[in-house]
Amino acid sequence: MRPHPSADSRGFVLISVVIFVLIITLIGLSIFTMDSFEARFLGDDLDQSRSYLAAKGGLVRGRAVLESTGLLDKVQQDLPPRVVSAIARQDGRSTGGVVFYDNPDSAHQHPVELEVKAQFGSRPRTLSALFDPVSVGAAQSLALIANRDTMRVGPEVGITGPVRQASNDVSWVSQVTGFTPSQDLTIGEVQAPDIDGFIQRKRTGAKQVKKEDGAWEFSGGVYLSPDTGEPWAFYDPNPSPITVEVKGYNVWLVERGVKFHGRVSFRDAGDSQRPGRLVIVSKRGGTSPSNFGARFYHGIDRSSNVPMAIVTNGRVVIGEAATERHDLSRISILSEGVDLTRVGLTYNAAEMDTLLRNLQANDFYPGAQPGVSGVLRPVQSGWTDKNAPLNN
Repeated sequence: MRPHPSADSRGFVLISVVIFVLIITLIGLSIFTMDSFEARFLGDDLDQSRSYLAAKGGLVRGRAVLESTGLLDKVQQDLPPRVVSAIARQDGRSTGGVVFYDNPDSAHQHPVELEVKAQFGSRPRTLSALFDPVSVGAAQSLALIANRDTMRVGPEVGITGPVRQASNDVSWVSQVTGFTPSQDLTIGEVQAPDIDGFIQRKRTGAKQVKKEDGAWEFSGGVYLSPDTGEPWAFYDPNPSPITVEVKGYNVWLVERGVKFHGRVSFRDAGDSQRPGRLVIVSKRGGTSPSNFGARFYHGIDRSSNVPMAIVTNGRVVIGEAATERHDLSRISILSEGVDLTRVGLTYNAAEMDTLLRNLQANDFYPGAQPGVSGVLRPVQSGWTDKNAPLNN
């Protein structure tokens, strides 16, 4: 016969089983805890990687928006999924236009910073990049002629200053005085201005152009001459000399061409705090053919002292009926063609470059048609990841 186990031995076995089960339970709990920790860690790591990729894609998208629109605040609109914010800055500004520069050194001194934040889960990621804004046909020129058209000149025309045109037709060069083609003429791409889009954006709340004490007055802000169905949205038929007085910065929107019949003088009626500045932004109009953006029939008087820019998708005509030559030094033209008679144009770079950049920066100057306003070249070592390393 086998001896029966004692009560002490049975108790020892029971305790051993309990301890074994407890050890197995603790091991299982440890494994479960480790799996949960690793899963959370891997999940956080995956969220941060996804945020990084979304932010990087946001930089690519933001650069394309800036190049195509030329407007800093456009990057903040219509953000892609998981991108929670995007901001572009130039010279401390986050609104207005991007100022593009012909000179690479100048572009490098005024970079555009683009910052994008994206977030998956609880792990945001913020990336920033610097770009040099390089022009593909800067506004800083005496004349910019787009769309394969060219310049036409009559008698007594002088040109001193930079001219850029898309056309290869340079027959006008031999007909003007004071021009140095090797130094001042550039044949290359000229971005046509987005006149329609600019007028549409700026026309709300615009003031009406009025005549006071015999002079047309601009006292600061945005003015509109609407399309009334006539050949010209603005036409002054007076054959006598015409005066336009300008105070502060002004944008004149013209929905169907502007024409002055008499010789016109643009006079600075401002002061040191609000000097007179004028931008004429005009759609094409007129008759036979209806492709005139701005037409100064008897020319612009030499007494004009207002720095001004004329931007149009039509032709600019100065002095076709002028009887004597008048020299001007405060004007810049962006158009689809220029016709000059008895006028001398000199580009005052020290004054006009600053004006045109300020106009661009404050969104007072039309950008290019949808396409390319300029090129943003990445700055070496200009990329930054603004997040600290993952820390659990």
